[in-house]
Amino acid sequence: KLQVGLYMVDTLEGVIHGDYDNNISKFANWIKNSRTQVFLRIGYEFDGPHTHYDTAQYILAYKYIVDKFNSFQVDNVFFVWHSYAGYIEGDILRWYPGDDYVDWMAISYFDPYGVGNMERIVKLAKARNKPFMIAEATPRGYKLSQDNKAWRLWFEKLFGFIEKYDVKAVSYINTNWEDSPMFRGQGWGDSRVQTNEEIKGKWLAEVRK
Repeated sequence: KLQVGLYMVDTLEGVIHGDYDNNISKFANWIKNSRTQVFLRIGYEFDGPHTHYDTAQYILAYKYIVDKFNSFQVDNVFFVWHSYAGYIEGDILRWYPGDDYVDWMAISYFDPYGVGNMERIVKLAKARNKPFMIAEATPRGYKLSQDNKAWRLWFEKLFGFIEKYDVKAVSYINTNWEDSPMFRGQGWGDSRVQTNEEIKGKWLAEVRK
């Protein structure tokens, strides 16, 4: 299985007008020929402040891409509606392209104390009978090699959330964020579980369940 986040910031209008049709067709055929199941997060974190998506344009672009994929008869792709799951005012469904265009619902899980915002998507997924995933998860702000308390303060809450809400899939970002120029100096930390033997052991015990 493969998960792909499709970045669409500042491209929605171009997608709708067909400016990226060649890219979309190449991408669709690549997935079709990959012979694996692909979870495609179209315009991931659509409600995040960093994406500034116009809701109407987002829906049109999302549907446009799904319709293009269907025209190429790509049957090994799941379309994922992925929420940033932070605080927003108003109805989150103003970004929703419709049940016929969404196979999975998803959230990002960075702050375990923002559960109320995450639960909003959990409830929507349950109400619409959609499987639910954590599409991005990382213990933001921790340097795992030096911080055993991260297990109690972040990982235990993550696994508790997974069990409580019957999460069907999880993608954990296992990286030293400081190695990436895009995130350097922003306080994301180092989430590599292999840098801490205690956390690594507990992690393996949990995922082997």
